[in-house]
Amino acid sequence: MSLCIIEINDIAVAASQAQLEPVVSPGYALVQGSRLVVGDDAKTQARMHPQQLNNRFWQRLSMDPISHSGDTVRHHADLAYAHLLQLHELAGRPDEVIFAVPGNFSPEQLSVLLGIAGHCPFEAVGLVDSAVAAAAGVELEGETVHLDLQLHQAVLTRLSVTTDISRVEVQTVAGAGLLSLYDQWAHIIADAFIEQCRFDPLHSAPTEQYIYDHIPHYLAASDLLIDLEVPQGQGIHRARLERELLLQAGARTWQQVFGRAEAMSAESTLFLRGHQWAAVPGIESFSPHSLLLPLNATALACFEHADLIRSKDDAVSFVTRLPKLKNAQPADTSAKVVAVAAPDPTPPTHVLLDSTAYALTTPCFLQGNDREVSYHLQPQSESGCKLGMQGGKPHLQILGDASIWLNDHALNAGDPVPALAAGDSLRLAAGGEPVQLIRVNPDAPA
Repeated sequence: MSLCIIEINDIAVAASQAQLEPVVSPGYALVQGSRLVVGDDAKTQARMHPQQLNNRFWQRLSMDPISHSGDTVRHHADLAYAHLLQLHELAGRPDEVIFAVPGNFSPEQLSVLLGIAGHCPFEAVGLVDSAVAAAAGVELEGETVHLDLQLHQAVLTRLSVTTDISRVEVQTVAGAGLLSLYDQWAHIIADAFIEQCRFDPLHSAPTEQYIYDHIPHYLAASDLLIDLEVPQGQGIHRARLERELLLQAGARTWQQVFGRAEAMSAESTLFLRGHQWAAVPGIESFSPHSLLLPLNATALACFEHADLIRSKDDAVSFVTRLPKLKNAQPADTSAKVVAVAAPDPTPPTHVLLDSTAYALTTPCFLQGNDREVSYHLQPQSESGCKLGMQGGKPHLQILGDASIWLNDHALNAGDPVPALAAGDSLRLAAGGEPVQLIRVNPDAPA
């Protein structure tokens, strides 16, 4: 029986299987009549269809009716169900699932989650507090506070640490989520365009979506001045922005979050930040005594302690206490130990087809045969594959019952797909025409 750990955080719900790269999908849903889209495909249309967009269904998980629900969606539980089905498919259709959930989930929400899982094509065999699991790989004594960043709030969990990790207290800081920070960043960027070229990118839905999609790219810039570009029609608007302005956005909010954490546990000498905080550059200045945990921290603990988390009967219990991992290391070295040892491959940014490079930020479909491959924005048949971005990483999905060849290794629908790298080749048929995945350097001269 294959086991999968699903860690629920609406920034990016992660599904992990042993020895495989986790798949992630943001907690976004787009409901348009009978059409329901979830994950990255919904997120990339969030600013285009704000009235039909829902990104609070995990935060407000319940059976209460919701407005603007469309023809097939009645409540947030329906959206969560659709999201779990997508994750189950992306993860290779595992047989069993352990859910790692934030400590602010109420007993009623845990019950709704298990009820949803009962209708999914897998068996929910365990529930564990994600903060407790994430902290199990760090060698600490006394108390610590785990800080979980979500889309709309931050969740702070005070933990007692001996030979075990046990949950003591949970608090939420409403409004201190990543999405509010994105809104601040977007307005700072828009102000630069308005001041320098009298163009407001937030005035039009397509350019507003472009700004939100490219914020991670702007934040990754190492220069003091960031070059900004927004295409519109046949032209391109350009502006420059001091990177420090983005780094200082949200300062008051983060001071509130870490101040709350210090008040929760005056004994703590080190705070633990969930991996989602990696999306906030400069956050260390607000809490120099904190450790950023790696993406797989929670999943590693769940796999090692699966027998303790797994329920012994039909009633699934919520686990809020776990032993430390056998390889738990001192806090200053734990990130090196629990992180994946192999370096991440250089991710591609484009797919090269017939001398034309298509950006992976726009989801596309490759379809064809052993003689030719064609590029489409909508599927033309039930075969081939879909390429795009998921959780900030390039993602490949095999459609229908098709087989494809990645670096001449055959993959079928439902097979786990390894992390994609620049230089990989795709074939839609054995011996067919190859399609290359490439990385385009945005800073290279034209």
